[in-house]
Amino acid sequence: MGARPSTAGYIHGTSAAEHERLRWMNQLLNARELDAIGMAGDERVLELGAGTGLFARALAERLPRGSVLGIELDERQLAAARGNTAGLANVELRRGDACAPPLTPAELGNFDLVHARFLLEHLTQPEAAVRAMARAVRPGGRVALVDDDHDTLRLWPEAPAFTGLWRAYCAEYTRRGMDPWIGRRLTGLLVGAGLEPCEATLLFFGACAGMELFPTVMDNMVGVVAGAAEDLCRSGALGPSEIAAGLAEIRAWAELPGAALWYGVPYAAARRP
Repeated sequence: MGARPSTAGYIHGTSAAEHERLRWMNQLLNARELDAIGMAGDERVLELGAGTGLFARALAERLPRGSVLGIELDERQLAAARGNTAGLANVELRRGDACAPPLTPAELGNFDLVHARFLLEHLTQPEAAVRAMARAVRPGGRVALVDDDHDTLRLWPEAPAFTGLWRAYCAEYTRRGMDPWIGRRLTGLLVGAGLEPCEATLLFFGACAGMELFPTVMDNMVGVVAGAAEDLCRSGALGPSEIAAGLAEIRAWAELPGAALWYGVPYAAARRP
């Protein structure tokens, strides 16, 4: 395993509640992202920052003749990933650093697809991770990135207390040396790693009242911010009462008949020349 990346740590922590939130997030996003990626079914895939392994499992299920190698640094996340991918013969998991993944010389430059989702926003040196991805993919193969631009969030009706909480949450990223708007930079990061962009779009990650998935969207949104509450208090960004007020407001907001949450997650792909 290479040197540990320059990272400020996973802002949401690794609690049981966070693992449950990640399950909701995967339910909401996986099918849309897999459709955007598009696969023939025989690809050899490398996933960096595999987390709890739920997307690695989803990838593997669309690869009857292919395989997935997932790399995850955090021991607790990796343990969850092993449980979530149990029984799948075409998934391998390794503990390792996204900026220097533990790959053999034979594996370097031989993956058909290299993927990372919601990884770069948690690194202080995301360029290093994208360069590692470029080294791992074969000529003609693709690197696919999905990451947040937190400025795409829009609520209607507006929720001022929660909006203040959301801004403080974004500021916590910058305080740690990370970029909460990195999604808008994805194609630039790919070009900087010597790759040729071939696709850019947004994956819709919102919903409105009346949709079956709206409660799950809201559970995920509340969980995203609630999981960072301890850090927000510790840094002095907001006090406990302000955090509680913002969370109470968004929970009440979710009961409004006209409530709509709009959020687009940037997706970009590039090929290795």
